[in-house]
Amino acid sequence: MTEVLISVIVYLTVLFVVGALGFRRVHTLNEFCIGARVSGSAEVGLSGQISELGFFIFIMIPSGVYLSGLGKAWIIAGLFIGTMLIWYLMSFRMMRYSLKYQNVYTLPDYYDRRFGRGEFLPVTAAVINIVFDLIMAAAVIRFISLIIADLTGMKTIITSAVTVIVVMGFVMLSGYIGSVKMDKINGGIIIAALLALPVVTLFIFKADELIVSIMNSRVVGGVSRYLDLFRTGGEKISPADISNQLSWGFIIMGLPGLMVRFLSIGKARTAKHGGRAAILFTLLALFFTVVCGVLYRAFLYPMILKDGNNHLFVSKAVNKLVKMDMGYRIAGGVILAGMLASLLSMIVSEIHNSSVIIYCSLIRPRLLRKYKIKKNLKALRIILLFVSAVVFGLTFIDLDPMVVIETSFICVGSAFGPCTMLSLYFKRMNKYGAAAGVISGTLVSLFWRFFAVFRDNGEMTDLETLTGFNAIIPAFVISTVLIIVVSALTPDVTEGIKKDYDDVKNRIL
Repeated sequence: MTEVLISVIVYLTVLFVVGALGFRRVHTLNEFCIGARVSGSAEVGLSGQISELGFFIFIMIPSGVYLSGLGKAWIIAGLFIGTMLIWYLMSFRMMRYSLKYQNVYTLPDYYDRRFGRGEFLPVTAAVINIVFDLIMAAAVIRFISLIIADLTGMKTIITSAVTVIVVMGFVMLSGYIGSVKMDKINGGIIIAALLALPVVTLFIFKADELIVSIMNSRVVGGVSRYLDLFRTGGEKISPADISNQLSWGFIIMGLPGLMVRFLSIGKARTAKHGGRAAILFTLLALFFTVVCGVLYRAFLYPMILKDGNNHLFVSKAVNKLVKMDMGYRIAGGVILAGMLASLLSMIVSEIHNSSVIIYCSLIRPRLLRKYKIKKNLKALRIILLFVSAVVFGLTFIDLDPMVVIETSFICVGSAFGPCTMLSLYFKRMNKYGAAAGVISGTLVSLFWRFFAVFRDNGEMTDLETLTGFNAIIPAFVISTVLIIVVSALTPDVTEGIKKDYDDVKNRIL
């Protein structure tokens, strides 16, 4: 266990050093919120992917593959295609809008400027963004606490408190600048962690022994079905299941953390090379996370995790590695550090984004518009304290963190994905259509997942279970249709907004 503790201490030390160095560079609100648009290509590309996809890379995908086989690997195709689409279709145009509007720090601010000044749309978008950011941050912290508790026996309340304090201190010191710098380091740690288990299994197993271990772990239907892309849980995968997994690629289009990265880009060269870094990292990470999902099945045997505790595969593997020789103990420390890097990056992004939205999109322009605030950074850091306290309080809510995080992703992605994409390519789109899209995306997602309906046999169930389709596709379709229809039936946008659209399209800034 010493090596594991050392790895955690080293990682937290690096986090503190990066935060302290970032503090020296943060003097203005612009630097704290979007890094004054001077971040490097690789930093922006890696930060966007890690801060939003860390949960998929270290928890969601490998736990699904561990439990049900390669039939759960279709999700990586959706996420990879979604990554390519956002960097090639969205990053450049959002960058140009950001440069034209100058001080746009959040997605609600972008909507406010893109569709004309107003109250309802930006406030609604801000509230939805804040609520689900805080809920997701608390759920990810709870996940970390459960894994650390399983590994060390430490009480979850202590782990949650330490995590909140560490993240709050880091964000307070360095803001956006520190997060993108740290994510550049996190990228290397995550790749090393994803490679650690394959390297370990090379030394422990021969090819036939690996297959025997998977077989002995009682995978449903045998090894051949477990390693079949067209089977999940031993049964033939349905078209609905494939479409559900692929549909996660749509969610990437509306994740606020990624959109803020696009707003922070200052040069086309940064967007171009940042996209390449993001796509390469995503390709490597998603491939090896599927490989690790299979290898965890063999490595953990004779321990067999069931549905409900399959997310503890990281802590179980690390606990097994620390009881082995030195090299394996080091590998265990690297795996734990990689998990912490991916999940802490998500928490940093959610808390930073929530704080900036509360202050820059709600309090300063709407509640303090008559006052000239001289110490914006001090006020924003006070908001950060409040946000951190709320997140810590939310960790006490005893809900399944996997369900909470998945629901938050779906709601946020469905609210902002269609709206943001169409805002870049639909000239006639107005604030009424945008508001209809944001609200409908959120409500349809919640309705589809949790609204109870009657089956033919009289039992109550939700639409997701009844239809076999998750909420992503219906939410995106309904949101897109409403945006187009409502925009067509309501007053046209102003000539100034049309000119901004044409300037961005024609690269005139």
